[in-house]
Amino acid sequence: IIRHAVRTLYETSRERILLLAYTNRAVDEINECLAAEGLEPALTRLGSSYAIDPRFSHTLMQNQVGGMHKRKEILDYLTHTRIYLSTVSSLMGKLSLLDLLEFDTVIIDEASQILEPNLCGILTRFKKFILIGDHKQLPAVVVQRPSETEIKDEKLTTLQFSDARTSLFERMLLKAREEDW
Repeated sequence: IIRHAVRTLYETSRERILLLAYTNRAVDEINECLAAEGLEPALTRLGSSYAIDPRFSHTLMQNQVGGMHKRKEILDYLTHTRIYLSTVSSLMGKLSLLDLLEFDTVIIDEASQILEPNLCGILTRFKKFILIGDHKQLPAVVVQRPSETEIKDEKLTTLQFSDARTSLFERMLLKAREEDW
């Protein structure tokens, strides 16, 4: 799904795309797919060399801009890069990138694993977003017990806010089913 979506957006528009996932392993898989599509020269990855597959270390932003000494040179490189890859956690450490560059689309893989508070602050920065996931296969990652996360407010429950352990992906899916979309 991601390979097709990115290829289509890349070839049919001048959009800047951000691809996010919950784990570095998933971002490695996305990186591998995009490399197979010949899109690796068009991408930059946020993150740490300690957390990614060494085959993709050349795609890390710090390695790509490491030899550049002028801010303008780095800014030119970043503005001409159209595909960015990151975990949600790594992006949170580089939010200034969202102030520096305008992104059109964010595609979030493993969206069913990511709790809503981790996404709601960044989704407003994009013209559109695509959530990909399976809440039955990969549920939200939560350490709290159900008794600690239950939401009882009637107004919130009508919006499918019934449990703070529910991901935005699952909540939107429940709402779509309720509305018969």
